[in-house]
This record gives sequence, structure tokens and C-alpha cells, in this order.
Amino acid sequence: MILNTVSKPIHFINFMNKQLYRYIRLACLVVYIFPTSSQAQSIQHAALTYYSDTHNNAEMGLLYTYEHSPQAVIQEHGRGINEMQFQANAFHLLSKNSRLWGDVSYANACTRDVQGSENSDYDLVYPYVVSDQVGGNMKSETYIFNSGYAWHHQKWTFGGTIGYRALLAYRDIDPRPKNTVGHLKGSISAAYSVSSSHLWSIHLGGEKYKQESVISFVNPHKTVLLYHDTGLGTVYSRFTGNGSDTDISGQFYQFSMAYYPKTNNGFGGQTDWNIGKLEKKLNGFNELPLNDLAINNIQCVAYYTQQRLTHDWKIQGTWRTKLRKGTENIFGTEATTTYEKISSRQYYNQDIHSATIEGQYKWNKTRKNQYEISPKVSWISNKQIHKRDHRKLNYTWFRASMLAETHFAFKTSTLHLALGGQVQWATSTLCTFDIKNHPTLNRNHIMNAGSQQVLTLAIRYDTPWLIDHKQIYIKGSYKQGSYAQSLDTHRGSCGLGLIF
Repeated sequence: MILNTVSKPIHFINFMNKQLYRYIRLACLVVYIFPTSSQAQSIQHAALTYYSDTHNNAEMGLLYTYEHSPQAVIQEHGRGINEMQFQANAFHLLSKNSRLWGDVSYANACTRDVQGSENSDYDLVYPYVVSDQVGGNMKSETYIFNSGYAWHHQKWTFGGTIGYRALLAYRDIDPRPKNTVGHLKGSISAAYSVSSSHLWSIHLGGEKYKQESVISFVNPHKTVLLYHDTGLGTVYSRFTGNGSDTDISGQFYQFSMAYYPKTNNGFGGQTDWNIGKLEKKLNGFNELPLNDLAINNIQCVAYYTQQRLTHDWKIQGTWRTKLRKGTENIFGTEATTTYEKISSRQYYNQDIHSATIEGQYKWNKTRKNQYEISPKVSWISNKQIHKRDHRKLNYTWFRASMLAETHFAFKTSTLHLALGGQVQWATSTLCTFDIKNHPTLNRNHIMNAGSQQVLTLAIRYDTPWLIDHKQIYIKGSYKQGSYAQSLDTHRGSCGLGLIF
């Protein structure tokens, strides 16, 4: 059948056009416009993923990313990156009533000039990290595997996912951290069809996390002090310069409930609750438990969507609350390397609240050229306090963004363009201590208290590859940011891949 189709040009073009339209939606998912956004995404229910596509699709490709900035926006994130990544994903219809999907990736990266943290996954484990006043480039390798399965029977749909992330990060100048991360995730979900147009879905998930960090010195006469940070510039002074090897481990639990419109028409909503606890232990001191960090995240989403023959539109409101509570353990008199825990104090608090309203409008759906705009506005409040030293650091931000996309369909290929812009400014700030005495924290404060503008451009071109009748894609993106103190950052990426 395929050989006969190829021999007839008109049939071949029709065949390829059908395939191209099938992959337009996939192309939209691949282009990621704001990779550094701090906004959390909704929990994905495996039972609802069953309805995400009606065709088999798969792709694999390479992506190269480069950024070299004169100064970091967030010191712990570094001021640039040089990364090569391989990624592959697939969605497969096993039968009329079952779906299987998954993705794998490998990334080899060098993050330039990381300051203020020897640990990896800073956004997850802060404030209880090991730090120094030297910093440097961090090299890393990341392996990710995710898989999911869903099965439909009568009015019920059941699904489950499993995923694992392994990370090795290290630095080759003193001090030399070597971080090994293992992050296991799993979930189950069930959805019930309450009508021909809507589903109720429940999701239960769990995560197991562990990070082992070993810091060594090639120079035996080390002069660099290592600090155990406890938030807002405070440190565990008793262990300063000692106990550089640490473990951070913990568990997370998720509960989510969703009301989902199968036809993308009508009201929908979702509530996510994610709770967890991380514990930092000091190796070499009888695995001394230094700190506990309790994390409690809640997100509520409500939306209304309409899908028509020539146009679609959607409006959505989101409320997010992220709470972090840190506890420091207090120990008695030193007895060799064994310490007796005599008390604990809950000193560190961080409360983040945000409200977002966003919309989406698509038109010209039945024509070759399609267009889409997505405006968004957010209010964000971030309050931190360390009770022991009576320190407070508060921000309130307002953020607005706009994303415009267009799809051009040619005879045998498609072109996807996206242009995005984002502005953010602090409407209020409060700092009750002399932050200038803490260089890393002060540099972050200058960036957070100033205005920010980000411009992004993304492009993707899909075209047939006559060998085995597959498709290839080429994509690229550029991101330019403007921050306080006239800091301009530039980040670019390019990639190519194969669509099956």
C-alpha cells in the first residue's frame, strides 16, 4: 500500500498532509516558550491522558542549549549553561481501550558560575544547602525515564505512571562537590464518566527523593570554609567548616481531583495537594539530622472552554499556595563525633501565594494558516521569615505575559512560529536585616526587587523525509532578558529530530 501511494504523487501528498495535521498538536507541545517559569504545572492524571490523543505518534531528537551571561539572575542557578540533550517520547494505542506512553532523555550540561549552593536541585531543597564563598562551574549528567498506561472499560478509565530521574553533578575545582540524586515517582488514577461530555477523576501519587553530596579537596591545605545554610543568610555556626558530606532525603504524597470536559466544551477544574518532608543529615557525625523541611503545596484551577469549527477559546483562573517550614535541631555537648539531640526549633517559614488569570484564543482552524494568542496576568506574594534572628524578606510581584503563535501549512510541510513577551515588577519589598552583608543573597535581592522583561522567539519546521516515509523537524528558540543593573541575558537553543 505504501509503495503504491509513493508511486502516485497526488495520493502521496494527501497522505502526507493527513500525517502533518496529525502532528501539529504534537509540535505545539514540543516548543516550550518559558522554560524558567516558576509557575507550577497541574498534576497530570494518567486516566485523563487516555483522552489526550487518538493516534499513534512518536519522535526523538537532539537539542543543544547555550547561555553565557555576565551575571546570574539567581546566583544558585548560575549565569549560563552549555547543554546537549537527547530526548524521545511516544504515545501508542495498544488496543481500542488501552493506551501506552512514555519518554526518555539524557542531558550532559555545564552550568557556569554557580554561587551559594554546593547541592543540586536547589529549588527543591533550599534553604538547607551547603555553601561556600568560591562557587564555580557545575558539570552534570541527567537521565530521565517516564512511562504511563491507561485502560478504559464502560464508564471507567484507570491509569498509572512511573518515572525515575538520576542526576550526577560535580565540580572539578576546590571545593569539589559530587552530588548523586535519585528521584522516583509513581501514581495511580481513576476517572468516571458522569455524562457524555464530562469526567470526574481522582489521582494518588508518591515520590521518593534522595541526594547524597560528598565534598572533597585536592589541596590538603584547604582554606575555604563550608557553611550549612539555614535561610535568609543564617548558618549553622556550630558546624561551619566541618561535616561537608550530607544526605538529603524524603517523601512526597499527592492527591488530586479533576472535573474534565472530554469534548473541550464547558466548565472544568482541578485541585492538587502535594505534601512532603525532607531531612538533611550530616555524614561523619553519626548521620546527624540537622534540619527538617516540611512542604505543603495547594493549587486550584477553574476554566471554561469552547471548541468550534473555525475557532477555540478558553479562560482560566488559578490559585497557588506554597508553604515551607524549616526546623533546626539543637544538640548538646560534643562527645567525639556523637551528638545528643536535646531540642528542635521551627525557625524558617516561607509562604508563597499567587493568583493567575489567563486566556487562549485560536482562529482560522479550517484553513492552512492558523493563529493563536494567549494572554496571562499574575499576582505573586513571597514572604520569608527566620524567627531566631527576627529576619524578614518579602516581595510582591505583578507579572503579565503574551504569547502569539501561528501555524503555516504548505503542501508537504508545516511551519510553527511563536513569539512571547513577559514583564514583571515588584510592587512592594520588605527587608528587616542588613542584606548587604550577605553577597549572594544581596545579588538575588537586587534582581528580585527590580523590574524584569523577557522576550522569546521559537520556530519549528516539519517536513517529510522520504526514507521510510517519516518526517524530520528542525527547531530553534531564542530568549532575551533584561533585569536590574542593566543586566541583559541571552539564551539560545537548536534541535533536530525524527517523527515516526
